[in-house]
Amino acid sequence: MHPDMDPKALQAFSRGYVRIQREASRKLNVRAADGLFSNDLEGLRVQLQELPGMDPEAVENVMAQLTRPVDKGAVTRAKHRALLDESLRVQMPDGTVTTLAELLLEEDIGKLMASYNRTMSGQVALAQVRVEKVIDGQRHVLIDGLAGPGALENKLQKMAAVADEIDQPQAALMKDQRHIEALHKGTAGVPLYDESTAFAQALRLLREYGLARVGGQLGFAQIPEIGAIFTAGFKAAMAGMPSYRAFVRDARTGRLKDGFAAEIESVFGRGAERIRTAGDWRLSTEGEWGTAFEMSPRMRKIETALGVAKRVTMEISGLNALNTLLHRWSTSAVLHWFSRVASGEATTSVQRLRNMGLTDAMAERVFAQMRKYRTLKGNSTFKLERLSLDQWDDLEALAHFEHAVHVRGSRMVQSNSPGLFAPWMSHPVAKTVLQFRTFVIGAHSKQMLHNIHMWDRESLTNFLGSMVAGQLGHVAQTVANAPMLSEKQLEERLSLQGIAMGGFQRVGMVALLPLMVDTVARAFGQPGVFNSRSTDQTSDVWFGNPTTGLLDDIPKAMHAITAPFSDGRPMSRGEVRAILRPLIWQNTLPMTTLFGLMSQGRPDTARSTAP
Repeated sequence: MHPDMDPKALQAFSRGYVRIQREASRKLNVRAADGLFSNDLEGLRVQLQELPGMDPEAVENVMAQLTRPVDKGAVTRAKHRALLDESLRVQMPDGTVTTLAELLLEEDIGKLMASYNRTMSGQVALAQVRVEKVIDGQRHVLIDGLAGPGALENKLQKMAAVADEIDQPQAALMKDQRHIEALHKGTAGVPLYDESTAFAQALRLLREYGLARVGGQLGFAQIPEIGAIFTAGFKAAMAGMPSYRAFVRDARTGRLKDGFAAEIESVFGRGAERIRTAGDWRLSTEGEWGTAFEMSPRMRKIETALGVAKRVTMEISGLNALNTLLHRWSTSAVLHWFSRVASGEATTSVQRLRNMGLTDAMAERVFAQMRKYRTLKGNSTFKLERLSLDQWDDLEALAHFEHAVHVRGSRMVQSNSPGLFAPWMSHPVAKTVLQFRTFVIGAHSKQMLHNIHMWDRESLTNFLGSMVAGQLGHVAQTVANAPMLSEKQLEERLSLQGIAMGGFQRVGMVALLPLMVDTVARAFGQPGVFNSRSTDQTSDVWFGNPTTGLLDDIPKAMHAITAPFSDGRPMSRGEVRAILRPLIWQNTLPMTTLFGLMSQGRPDTARSTAP
């Protein structure tokens, strides 16, 4: 029931709404549909009067509800909602009986949670946007919040007014406005392109299948970022490292018993990505929320199954667990770095402070608040037991401090943001081609260009630490995949050159370099130079994604099935591996163990025994 509408009027309006919607779907009574679904209020009133059971009082009651003032700045997900009986049983034209929830509502709690958090966190971030300009020592606020479509439209109109004053070309103005709109939508979680078409839905399902197919070892891709955490300094990094005992205890109970860790998660949200984004924060820029799906019941079941497979992949690959650990560790290391600077035990360059959005005066205010309200462990001069951010009395310093922690933490353990990507990269085709590539694209500016610009001790520490950790990750993944590799492949990957190249490829600061090198090499018919991707995909731009890789793997799997019979020989290890590659979870560690058992005693390559 709608709480603000008369039940009798609601029933009559509902019957008429369903009838007109059914007629409109069959291209009948278009005039009634225009009146009911457009902004023509007089036409709406006429159509309501023509509905059976709608007396003048009921018409006025419905009009009052449908035409009450709407705040243009309001967020859709935060608006007043009608109350629905989810258990209402509905008989379909084919005779089957279903419920209102199954027919119309999304019941996947994980998707709903991610959708709500994505939208509302974006709106909160937009509401906090503040742009100031200092003129003659006076601070003038240019932008104070961008939440909701109304605020954006207002700023776009002001852009047009200023462009007219300075005679900016119309084409340049429209380009700037498109960029602002793209950033606004990206922050709010609104798709830039239509994701409800059959083509877009098919590509999205292929991407989800590809993630579940080749993402079984994504946890190894996170290991190099351990080295970046030490850019906060060895003491801060070690002080922020979670203990193994606490990690196991919290994993077992599902709760953070340590008060400092709980404060970090509640204030900064880092470490809670599994809940906030359903584990897809680093791999893709796409938003799987807010789109209308027009799928058959069978396709809906496929979509649900792939969603489950994707979440399972995130868990068994170790990606979720390692990302949670790294985000908590990096945030704690940043906070301990701030604590050391506040205690006078560490220093930082002016350009690093500016990069975090801190002026000298604001940095001193932040350090003063930290010295005043922090609680230290035992006799330590910097190890934190509590930050007590809820007690800080300088709220402006608190806001700048939270922003600074986010900026530095998101570089240590890279978190992508909408501003790192061109709008065309959100197109369904581009997202398919660039799947698993958004990290290196974001790293081009967030890691490589940033650290080249800074080029200080922290930049060098970042590169060397990530290089060493990346080499360890390369060796660990190679050993874990030993059952799938031939002796020659093992020897190549564990050689000094193989370890060096594998570690280099995994460093965030090298960004697009391996991709560009291998794309050029393959264009001239040469084999790729880099072969240490955690997904085991090629490194070139066109064929290094799961979708085009699947198109190549399926024919190879069919040939691997038929060739041994036609040649009269036993199946080789390579052919067993080719058969498994198109399958979901084919490169998870349990599957590699199964492959090792299946291929015992088989030759590495095919050897024909036919006469």
